[in-house]
Amino acid sequence: MTEMLRLRARTRMIWSGDTLLMQLGTHNLRLSGFAEAQVAALHELRAGSSPDRVRESPWMSALLDGGFLETVAHPSDDPDLARFDRLLNYLSELESAEVNRFDLLARLRGSSVLLVGLGGMASWVTYNLLCCAIGRFTLLDGDVVEASNLNRSILYTEQDIGRPKVLAAADRMRAFAPRTEIRAVQAYVTGPDDLRDLARESDLVIGMADQPPWLIKEWVAAAALATGRPFVQASGGRVGPFHTTSGTACTICDWTHQTDRQPRYGELLRRQGMLPRGNSGALSPVGAITSGVVCLEVVRYLLGMEPTTANRIWEFRGDLSSGYSDCPPHPRCGLCGNDEPRSVTPAASLAQR
Repeated sequence: MTEMLRLRARTRMIWSGDTLLMQLGTHNLRLSGFAEAQVAALHELRAGSSPDRVRESPWMSALLDGGFLETVAHPSDDPDLARFDRLLNYLSELESAEVNRFDLLARLRGSSVLLVGLGGMASWVTYNLLCCAIGRFTLLDGDVVEASNLNRSILYTEQDIGRPKVLAAADRMRAFAPRTEIRAVQAYVTGPDDLRDLARESDLVIGMADQPPWLIKEWVAAAALATGRPFVQASGGRVGPFHTTSGTACTICDWTHQTDRQPRYGELLRRQGMLPRGNSGALSPVGAITSGVVCLEVVRYLLGMEPTTANRIWEFRGDLSSGYSDCPPHPRCGLCGNDEPRSVTPAASLAQR
């Protein structure tokens, strides 16, 4: 089969006067002397042209030398290549001499994540990660679907009310992405021991459960650290810090920084745990926005890039703004710190009752 060259799909073009500005990611190219007579050839390039024809044209050769053309992939009967065609186009901008878009897609398809908690934000995270080609999921949650979940949990319908969340979620995920591996575990987390085996079997742990407050975060962090798995946690409108294996801050570093600022924080948590639990308000767009940050961080990590929330926390604020705040590793972190005597963790705070 004759090799063909085509214009990369995500190329953007602006035609002004006799100049055509080409943009692909951070790469720019100006083609001077561009006229209407060349438009037809540009459309031809969108579908594919022979290498000989490209090299015969100075402006087409400039596109080739500038990285704006690519080899047309041979036809494939792999349904994932059609399903993730637009993702592949996006991944093409991350290609290098060592890795191409198909390698990057295979990396995502071969990745496994453990999702702890399947609430409102997690439902958005789940669909986003399915759309980003993550290949294997373990779902962990002990709750059943309630009517009050449906104002923000897009995984479920009214027909699911009363069903275990993990089973309803698994059904919806398999229907949406039938070649993705889904494992459903219906159980409540009562400590890090409940999570260690599941974490060990996954490439990445994503904590999105919020009950019991802070304790669940400590358990997720402890299990991930014990098994050497990277992890990121999110709740409300807060994401991070993303702990990788490179000594970055963990969730309890965040806790320790907060207790430094407010020494009574642990006592406040202890007292809060003695009060009746309230029902917080929930606005679906906040979960959707926060989930987008979570998923971008997960994809960045799995593709070999540093997460933006490594040693930082991203937060969606009450005034509808968002931003980052620093959260460096804490030397007295009750889980990962080793430079100084360790501080009290959330579990230790509650044990003081």
